[in-house]
Amino acid sequence: MKYPKHQIIQFLVCIIILECSFTFVNGVAHEEAISCGSSHTCYIDTNGDLNCQGENESYEQAPLKATAQGSFIQVSSAMTHTCAVVENDPSAVEAGMVRCWGKNDNQEAPFRKTRSDHPITIYEQVTAGPGGHTCGLVSNGNVECWGSNFAGAAPGTISGPFSQVSAGTYHTCGLLSNNNVKCWGSNWFGQAPPSIEGGNHLQVSSGFHHSCVLYVNGSVFCFGENNEQQCDTPPVTDTGTYEQITASEYHTCALKSDLLGVVCWGDNTYGQAPEANSTNSYTSVLPPAGHKFKSISGGATHSCAYVTDLSDVFVRKQCWGWNTSE
Repeated sequence: MKYPKHQIIQFLVCIIILECSFTFVNGVAHEEAISCGSSHTCYIDTNGDLNCQGENESYEQAPLKATAQGSFIQVSSAMTHTCAVVENDPSAVEAGMVRCWGKNDNQEAPFRKTRSDHPITIYEQVTAGPGGHTCGLVSNGNVECWGSNFAGAAPGTISGPFSQVSAGTYHTCGLLSNNNVKCWGSNWFGQAPPSIEGGNHLQVSSGFHHSCVLYVNGSVFCFGENNEQQCDTPPVTDTGTYEQITASEYHTCALKSDLLGVVCWGDNTYGQAPEANSTNSYTSVLPPAGHKFKSISGGATHSCAYVTDLSDVFVRKQCWGWNTSE
């Protein structure tokens, strides 16, 4: 079922895969430095602190500034909760832990997932799903999920070894270390096939009711609900190859391999996915001159990029689409 577009607080997923130890794109590890929620956006600054803007009144899911006893290295925002991973630095008190903020009705956002919860667990990545579940990639390669298990999206421990995980609304997909993909949870629209083989995948991203995979050749394939053409991936002959993919609610965006543009498709009601023109020349969102995009993320009705200078030093976030204060 599709919700009216004017209902901005909708289910969505917004997972970003960037430079860290859990996803490998062209042999380079990728982390999540910025993440869009339904009506908020969070990013990690050069000090390792978390910064958020946007809707924060209902569940306090978007702290203006959050610090940890250690540096945050990755963040994931959903509809009403946000979680971030602390760097696994032996000198940091909270090394390898997950911190969360926001709605916790289903225990999807405990303030801290600590070693007292899972004594042998060191988290390398976290992914927040808009349906009320959260999953974390553990250093042993397994995935641990908590919160709502509606449709089987968060069944507890899923054996790997995984290198990356992405939570959708009621489904979750993970990239295995052999570059195959494994999904669980709702498959109502074909968004979560149990297995995608071939050994040629570099990233998976789970959206509202669709998912996308990035291949080793830089192309993208999306599957699941396609009511707004969010699965109609433009051919690389028109756009060039990609470095990263983010499946959102009813739109999808991809970071180009040169890091100098973002191509989006699907619902563009609020300008969150600039569309192709009549000649199929897809519009690219560009960074400021002399800068590049390090990572991207898509929310329900907005999209954002993490902007760095040419030396990879963070400069600011750049967003497009519906905006009040995100």
